[in-house]
Amino acid sequence: MKKFLMIAGSVFVGFCLFGVACIALVGGAAVDEADKAIKKDLETPAGKGASAKSSDGKIATYKEYQKVKPGMTYEEVKKIIGQDGEETSNSEVGGIKTTIYDWMNNDGSNTSIIFQEDQVDSKSQFGLKE
Repeated sequence: MKKFLMIAGSVFVGFCLFGVACIALVGGAAVDEADKAIKKDLETPAGKGASAKSSDGKIATYKEYQKVKPGMTYEEVKKIIGQDGEETSNSEVGGIKTTIYDWMNNDGSNTSIIFQEDQVDSKSQFGLKE
């Protein structure tokens, strides 16, 4: 069952990343609206649903991403990245709790980390820089 949830979580993250890539390729008004929505979310003050950002808009870096290891708790990951992630999914199937957190930078680069039973199960990233 745990393998199934790992695979399902990975497929979910893959579909999310595929969707972002498709939007980037389509262009036009849909992309403009999506950009506006993302920018609005990123400009929301900390404590009102968005993570605090450094002055250059960076939330997560590739170096931080590499430090995140399977089995770490959310609090350990938060200490590495330096701030809360956005909870994008939360479910419990067969008594196993799965939560996905995302950290998105102003330039669109991001990391998604899947926690099962409050420990890192898997992670993915797109475009993170040092």
